[in-house]
Amino acid sequence: MGLLAGCVLVAPRGTFLSVGGFGAGQNNLPLFPSPYNLIYVGSLMLAVAPMLAASARDRVTSRARTGVFGNLTAPIAVQAAAMIPAVFGRADGGHVFYNGTAVFLLALFYPMDSTAATAAKSRWFPRRAIYSTALLVTSLVLGIGLDRVALLPSLGNLAALRLTAWSVDHPGSFLGDIVPGAFGPDAWKRHERDLAYFRAIDLENRIKDLRPYGKICEPIGHPEIFIRLGEHGLLQPEYYYALSEESPRSAMQRKEKDAGACEYAILPGMIATEVLPAGKYDIPALEKILMFPIGVDPVFRPPDRAYLKYLHEHFVPIERLTPDEYLCRRVR
Repeated sequence: MGLLAGCVLVAPRGTFLSVGGFGAGQNNLPLFPSPYNLIYVGSLMLAVAPMLAASARDRVTSRARTGVFGNLTAPIAVQAAAMIPAVFGRADGGHVFYNGTAVFLLALFYPMDSTAATAAKSRWFPRRAIYSTALLVTSLVLGIGLDRVALLPSLGNLAALRLTAWSVDHPGSFLGDIVPGAFGPDAWKRHERDLAYFRAIDLENRIKDLRPYGKICEPIGHPEIFIRLGEHGLLQPEYYYALSEESPRSAMQRKEKDAGACEYAILPGMIATEVLPAGKYDIPALEKILMFPIGVDPVFRPPDRAYLKYLHEHFVPIERLTPDEYLCRRVR
């Protein structure tokens, strides 16, 4: 408890802002019997629940056996159970795998428990060993390979951007001299343009101009704006962190209510200065993320643009902060 309190005290300002925002639940995804969800539930029921019960029973009877992670088995199992809401909140493969790490570790090593070792000759041990192997393979393939592989191009672009930034900021250095040649002339020019763009849209450059306005809302959920305002104590938090295409109308109505309490807000140009077209939901993309054929209505419908229309009608731009963002004032 003391360690946790210490971490909270030394954490940078705004560290936990997104925790409250995401915890409200607007960015949750619907649950489907996706392969990774079935694997998670199976791991939870077949390994973690019995392991937690055995650890508690051993404590009561003062037996020496403490489980696969020694005295940490019971705390890890408790943490695994406490993470169930996070797993089933944003239930795509990556979030299930990351938030369910404790469950998967306990299930993976469950056959190595002393009880299982004693019963190695029983018919259950081979089944548990097979299950353990299948868990490792399917978790890596389904939780990372099929879902997170889509992030590889973005990670590659991010790495290239970081190298470009170092080269531009450290001319004459060894790395600064070899990076342009390693990329090639065309790629180097492209990365330089990208770097200039991202630096131009960084709100850090305009923080001093925003301070006179006091608290400012970020009603869309752009992390780069949300984080910058939070770091400098300028963010006016809302109940929900962000809107998303799968957000229900009730969540949108709550966003409207919170936005109505904002005197100032930072909005992208497409909302602050334009009328948005009707939305079209990308069902195939979501089916790929969730690894399940979800179909169409009534589970999903086109994005509800009423909230975006509300922002467009109730906020007027007063200053352009970056090429894409405007500081807006609520219409009185």
